[in-house]
Amino acid sequence: MGRPSILKDKNPNWQGGKFIECPICGIKKWKKPYQIKKKRLYCSKQCGLKGRNVHPKKGSEHPSWKGNNASYFVIHKWIRKNYGKAEKCKKCGSIHNVVWANISHKYKRNIKDFIQLCQKCHMKYDVKTGWGIATKRYNLS
Repeated sequence: MGRPSILKDKNPNWQGGKFIECPICGIKKWKKPYQIKKKRLYCSKQCGLKGRNVHPKKGSEHPSWKGNNASYFVIHKWIRKNYGKAEKCKKCGSIHNVVWANISHKYKRNIKDFIQLCQKCHMKYDVKTGWGIATKRYNLS
């Protein structure tokens, strides 16, 4: 627990303050006058959330949730978060450079719409289905 300087009267940088007891857990923390004025009386973010009865919303409860209208990168991030990193290619069995590939190219939030493929098989799949920037740019389909 930090404590103020004993020589506070002689210190030109002294801003004041006092120890405040956290209303949630009872831990005493040193608070500066502006923190006291703004009612920042909690010892941590967790106690502050409990004290204000605020719980961080996640997933479909979050106000910014877009469901299936989320971007390409958000859907891939969601897949990695919920199902982990792709480990083994379902076509050739490789364990190197394996990624989650979208089957329907509609990017739904459904694990059945994704398959684990290595980069090489992923590119072949995209060329075969006529999907992807490289396929369109170089007329590979």
